[in-house]
Amino acid sequence: MIIDLNETSITAFYEFGDKYVYAIRGLAMENLDQHACVDTQSRWEVEQNTICSSPTPLGAATVAALGDALASSTDPNALLKDVTVSLSCDPLDEHVDKLGMQIQVDADCYTHVHRDHKNVYDFSGWVSNHPGGEYNIQKWAQGFNDTDGPVPGKW
Repeated sequence: MIIDLNETSITAFYEFGDKYVYAIRGLAMENLDQHACVDTQSRWEVEQNTICSSPTPLGAATVAALGDALASSTDPNALLKDVTVSLSCDPLDEHVDKLGMQIQVDADCYTHVHRDHKNVYDFSGWVSNHPGGEYNIQKWAQGFNDTDGPVPGKW
C-alpha cells in the first residue's frame, strides 16, 4: 500500500498510533564516495516533463552512462529513482563538485540526491533525545505549520 506522506497523514500517524513519522530531506552529500559514478547505488529526484534549470556540464560518457541507467531503472517510483549499477563515467566528472548533479533524460529532469533522501522513519523513540528539544520532533505531527513561525520558548 502506498501512503502519501503529507500533513494529513503525518497527523494521522500521530493521532491514531502515537507515532512521529517523517520523510527526510536536505541531507548533504560531501564525499566523493557518494558520487553517482563512484557509488553503485544512487538516488535521483525526478521532475517529470520539466527542462532542467541548471543541468550539470558532463562529459559524453557520463551523460550516456547516466541516461542509460536512469532510463533502464526498474524502480516503480515516478518521483524518485534508485539506480543500482556500476557506471562507466568520464573520470573528469568524478569530482565532489558534481555531487547533486542535474541531467536531462528525455522529457524529465533528474537531480542526484542523497541516497536516504525522502526515506521515511519513525522518530518516536528520538523525541526525548533530540538535542534541540522534543518540540522539534513533535511540532509537525501536532499540527505546526512552517508558516506559523517560532513558538516562544521552544526555539
